[in-house]
Amino acid sequence: MALLEIFKEDYEFLSSLYGSAPQPVRAHKRKASPSAPVVAEAEPVVAEESLKVTPGTKIRIVKKEEVVPAEQEQDDQEEEEELAPEPKPSKFRSPKEVRNWQKENEEKKYAELMSQGIVPESLLTQENLKKWLEKEDRTYAYIARELVGVSEGVVSSTAQKFGLKSSVNKKRAMIAANKVKK
Repeated sequence: MALLEIFKEDYEFLSSLYGSAPQPVRAHKRKASPSAPVVAEAEPVVAEESLKVTPGTKIRIVKKEEVVPAEQEQDDQEEEEELAPEPKPSKFRSPKEVRNWQKENEEKKYAELMSQGIVPESLLTQENLKKWLEKEDRTYAYIARELVGVSEGVVSSTAQKFGLKSSVNKKRAMIAANKVKK
């Protein structure tokens, strides 16, 4: 209901500013002659002299606030706070921190696999890479960090030996190809 009241106030203001409501324009069914273009002239809208509105002037409408009991106002503010999700702060402040975090996680995974007696490079088989890159749509960085524990470069070079690419690299290749064509 408050929205309707706002629209009503706006309508009343605009109609008082411009005078009467605009008349709907009726379309004519006759064809226009190609030799004589039809030019419709609109009547200039004249603002009331008391307002002294000139073209290019910005009009600011100040609306009166409703008097709301303090309890209801607090409830409204609490509801607004609950609805607005808090923005998640980024864990990283710079690309250097991202690289350090990636390297730390690769080293942890490498140590974990070595303690289990698994050589991490042995996990980089064609079947595994095909599954991770194509079916699960993982990136080289994710595979290096979470699954194998070797550097991202080793994962990408091994995948290239088998003729595999991550979906991100495929998209980059398509973008680069489109830029070269232009």
